[in-house]
Amino acid sequence: MLKSVNELLPKKGVDETIEKVALLTSGTELLMGQIINTNAAYLAGELNKLGLTCQYQLVVGDNEERLLDALNKLWKVADCVILTGGLGPTEDDLSMACAAKNSGFKLTFDPEAAATIEAYFKRSGRNVPQNNYKQAYLPGAEAGFALPNLNGTAPGAIWRFVHDNKLCHLILLPGPPLENKLMFTEYVKPYLAARCSTILRNLFFRMVGIGESQVAAELEDLITTQTNPTLATYCSVGEVKLRLTQNCHSDSDPELIPALADVVRSRLGKYIYSEKDESLPEVIYNILKHRGESLGLAESCTAGAVAAELGNIPGVSHVFKGSLVAYSPEIKKNVLGVPKDIIDRDGVVSAACAASMAEHAQKLLNVSIAGAVTGLAGPTGSAVQDSTNAAALGKAEPPIGTVFVAVTYRGRTVVKHNLFSGSRAKVIAWAKMTLLGLIWHCLNDEA
Repeated sequence: MLKSVNELLPKKGVDETIEKVALLTSGTELLMGQIINTNAAYLAGELNKLGLTCQYQLVVGDNEERLLDALNKLWKVADCVILTGGLGPTEDDLSMACAAKNSGFKLTFDPEAAATIEAYFKRSGRNVPQNNYKQAYLPGAEAGFALPNLNGTAPGAIWRFVHDNKLCHLILLPGPPLENKLMFTEYVKPYLAARCSTILRNLFFRMVGIGESQVAAELEDLITTQTNPTLATYCSVGEVKLRLTQNCHSDSDPELIPALADVVRSRLGKYIYSEKDESLPEVIYNILKHRGESLGLAESCTAGAVAAELGNIPGVSHVFKGSLVAYSPEIKKNVLGVPKDIIDRDGVVSAACAASMAEHAQKLLNVSIAGAVTGLAGPTGSAVQDSTNAAALGKAEPPIGTVFVAVTYRGRTVVKHNLFSGSRAKVIAWAKMTLLGLIWHCLNDEA
């Protein structure tokens, strides 16, 4: 069992460079769609940060023949394979045995690993099931390293062997995400970092209030002529991420990103809410905390989803006072205080109703800035329910996906009308991010 990360350093005089990595996951449950492969997304992101190229991601079932076939195919395109899952104590946990067959080395019983497994069960007053001792069979010193599992019973491993005249690094990690991430961070990351041939410098811009196609249009000349650094956009619900990447051979290479970043800021600055790894709610929280201001919400179609997003931030109670979920017209009128004539004249899904919701939320919650959202998330619904006057006037129903967001701040109320498509969940997600975006824009006086 590995005693120190120093043991993972490359041997002097031996070229152990890793350039291309493939991710292999073992798990029939993944192929059946029973769980999502979150480990692959996490590992691919971490590899990118290290400057390593992830060539392939492959999932196979719990089958020895297919696992071995996958490994042999991946060695043709990669010099390092990270195999996740299949390290448990049951018969269908095959990864360690397949690694031994693929490498040509034998598994050896590790008394230290066995003692660790026994201690794990003893802490909860249980006897060790006999099949758990299977997890103590690991690569010997001549084959690589056995990696301690600080969150479970399954050790990981780094196998090192020659395959088709090429030094191969086969890394085995447990499937449970908490175990996977900790083992990668503690042992695998330093191992890979010591063997990278390139260094990546990255800068991320996170933007709201603009679409991916518009970002691409604004930066078209930079994208079409890019060499090093490169630009890449990524789109998620309600926001766009832009990554600038410089490929370096050493730490002494000149910084090329700052000049390019200045051009991006000059064109898209009013949409950029962060250049760090922080979410939009976190940025809003930090602005309000710095200013000593407070936030309140009135939510209809999102039913508290915006408040829940803010509630994930530690310490948010310093700035976030609460959210009124005014889902029905009665609550909008009788609790929030939206005038009946607005609901009768304009309907509950309207600019006037959204503005009134924000303004009344600001007063009721006694906050510096208040946001409101009302809309039709679908697939059915009525914007003029309980609005007999509007119905009598023949007021047309807004289409499903219509959402109004409003923000009241420093004596000004801003309302935005949106029409989203997709499922109910997607409309709600877009409404949530759109309100957060408008709050941020108002705080930055860019609404």
